[in-house]
Amino acid sequence: MTEVVDAEHRAFPGHQKQLDQTSGAANARDAFLSTTHGTYANPADTRAKHGEHVAPVKGGTPGAQGKAVTLRIRHRLLQSGSSNLIANFRRSLRDADTSKAGSINVQELQRGCQLSSAPLDDVEARVLIKSLDKAGTGLAPVEDIVQTVRGEFTERRASLADKVFTLLLRVCNGSVTLGRVLQLYDAAQHPDVVSGKTSLEAAAAYFAAQWDVVDAGEVIERSEFVRVYADWSFEINSDLAFEIMIRNTWHLSGGEGKSENTSCRRVQVVHTNGRVTVEEIKDDLGVGEDADAIRQNLINQGIRDIAKIEFTIGKKK
Repeated sequence: MTEVVDAEHRAFPGHQKQLDQTSGAANARDAFLSTTHGTYANPADTRAKHGEHVAPVKGGTPGAQGKAVTLRIRHRLLQSGSSNLIANFRRSLRDADTSKAGSINVQELQRGCQLSSAPLDDVEARVLIKSLDKAGTGLAPVEDIVQTVRGEFTERRASLADKVFTLLLRVCNGSVTLGRVLQLYDAAQHPDVVSGKTSLEAAAAYFAAQWDVVDAGEVIERSEFVRVYADWSFEINSDLAFEIMIRNTWHLSGGEGKSENTSCRRVQVVHTNGRVTVEEIKDDLGVGEDADAIRQNLINQGIRDIAKIEFTIGKKK
């Protein structure tokens, strides 16, 4: 057996040809080893050259490795200190899409992630593209990437966004435009404004920045409205926090305990028999100071024996 002797006169076993493995099993095993096992000269260059064969993260399948890269992107986005994270991430990927066909390659993914302060190295980008490339073209759809990074929009949250849009359809007489959405959104009732964490102006600007459309007359479809809240949901950890935010800013009645709506107006009603009760003007989006609308809201709730509405308690949006 040939020995290798180093400068300190230490001897090590040399190449033992009889121990070489050439089976498919060995090749499959080696596919998941780091490139540093094969070279110590310019390992970064080697990774870039053979990135499609190297597992940069633990995981035995492209899907598992892609999930690990997805978690890295999420962490980097959340640590970036930016706002409108998913909406801006989508815009960055679209900007990086040179063909404007809706799918991007490895280099375009890297460019888009860099614009979003969530940089990926070459191997990470290759792994993510491979995990989403169903056609084997070296491309992945932008929206698939965004949805993978964004994660699940739970049924509870999606149902709330859907209910708000139904309320908007009623208030807007069946046609919901961007202008009306921005007008009716009650940023003053956002929990961060109520707590003093952010200003009313900042909260309103944050909401406006979520939308891709800019024309106030543009009609907003239900799917787009729900998507905006799916994107926003990424930044809100708690279902309870999401619920109280969406209920109060849209005056959507309901909820239980800490998630119960507190933004809908309460009024003191003197009934025809002299009894006095405090009633909620349910789903009072757009009602404002309109006394007739307040009375009609109560009648719609089945409260018909109204002698007088003495005063209001609560908000007036």
